[in-house]
Amino acid sequence: VVPWDPSFQVHTAWDLGMRDNTSVIWFQVCGQVIRVIDFYEKSKEGLEHYINIVKNKPYTYGKHIAPHDIKVRELTTGMTRIDKARELGIDFTVAPNVPLMDGIECVRSKFSQMWIDENNCKDLIKSLENYRQEYDIKKRVYNSRPLHNWSSHASDCMRYMCVSLGKLGTEVTADDLKKAYMRSRFGSNAGSFFDDDNRNGYW
Repeated sequence: VVPWDPSFQVHTAWDLGMRDNTSVIWFQVCGQVIRVIDFYEKSKEGLEHYINIVKNKPYTYGKHIAPHDIKVRELTTGMTRIDKARELGIDFTVAPNVPLMDGIECVRSKFSQMWIDENNCKDLIKSLENYRQEYDIKKRVYNSRPLHNWSSHASDCMRYMCVSLGKLGTEVTADDLKKAYMRSRFGSNAGSFFDDDNRNGYW
């Protein structure tokens, strides 16, 4: 179980589907630890639906990460989905457009820093476990690209999250971590009480 820590901002990573599933990951970066605290996936819903889901959560948000194709204009309206999202109250940060296999390797390298909530993110975990290479039956070899199936969307969402960590501006000092710990243990006023300037000779 990975609880939400109100002392840190919550970021989201999205994989936006048109006819396929749209996936959203909620996560926090606490020092070197990536805390994946929530997940949602559904299909055949408009962008408004997912934005309402995000807004109805109790989190204090930082960045919202979306794939680079969010900038593609829709033929019917002439608008991009990034423009539409901005009108609905979410300003997306576009994930770096890195090669697919580089993105997969980035996810692998981040797993050792990651905690994933087993209850809120059970569907995400199931997708990650089933994400695999495509097998060519005729040639009896694995293709270089992953199989596109039901597990792809959540796994792509995780990939966008990992390649975008450098865009979050979440560098946290040891002092920031200490204050967050004190607030969680002693309450909201603990930060000022434990500041160096307010010790009044007690230590």
